[in-house]
Amino acid sequence: MDNRRVRVSCAGLCRIRDDDGRYLLALNANRLTRGVRVYTPLGGGLEYHAPDLPARFDAEPENPNERELRLYLPSARFPEFRAWFLRRVERETDPFRELREELVDELGVIDALRRSDIAFERVRALDAERITDRAGAHGLPTRYLLEVFEVRLESLRVRAALMTLPADGALGWFTPAELDAGRTDDGAAVEASALLEKS
Repeated sequence: MDNRRVRVSCAGLCRIRDDDGRYLLALNANRLTRGVRVYTPLGGGLEYHAPDLPARFDAEPENPNERELRLYLPSARFPEFRAWFLRRVERETDPFRELREELVDELGVIDALRRSDIAFERVRALDAERITDRAGAHGLPTRYLLEVFEVRLESLRVRAALMTLPADGALGWFTPAELDAGRTDDGAAVEASALLEKS
């Protein structure tokens, strides 16, 4: 039997677009702590609800004090875990918690975010593999299970705040061409091609 472990990271990504078709992205806070400036989608790690979930998959949480779906599990158990993830039970099924943390607590662009302020529509799931550059796991091969959500801004208050962002802030609007190129016209790195329709 294969005893090797694989790092798995499960996240919900927010596709927020303005009337001109630009995408709302934020400087990635985790990478910024290491001096790496890259704009990525809002959203982030999804949490599981069932406290026994790691044990069911012989998994070790990346952070035992949290319930984020960043786990190390035996490689042989990944197909079973992926099937569980795609059933969308016993876990968060939208990135509302992460979006509220980013917009209210971390970036402070709005004072509150209620569920009625936004609407989510899951548009697809992605399965990718790459080397992570996340602090604490830098350099490890990682399987990513991602869900992309179309996010509609239902609140005029939230919409107004997001449409009047400072040009040099940690949050900004980017064109599809910039997402596709992986770089802005002024040279800032962008990692958000998963949001594009053609991805």
